[in-house]
Amino acid sequence: MADVYLDLNGGQNDVEDLSRVHTSMNNALDIMKSTIQQALANLSGDTATAFAAAQTAINTASDNMNSDFIQGVQRLQEMIQTQADHDRQGSSLFQ
Repeated sequence: MADVYLDLNGGQNDVEDLSRVHTSMNNALDIMKSTIQQALANLSGDTATAFAAAQTAINTASDNMNSDFIQGVQRLQEMIQTQADHDRQGSSLFQ
């Protein structure tokens, strides 16, 4: 009979890794946004318009990334919980 191993901690570690990466990306985006805002204060005309458009695109991408991240973490946590639940149900068949 084959041995079966379920590593729920590995899944939770993945959630934590994703959270760290997400925080790091958000911090980098915040720095970029701040830099663009500072540049906008000193610009005018088409250049200012282009920077403002870039800021809007960055904000939209950041919002989408945050939404996707939240959904991804929720799904991963659901998968971990489902695996744990099914592991308990499966083990009860052998008792």
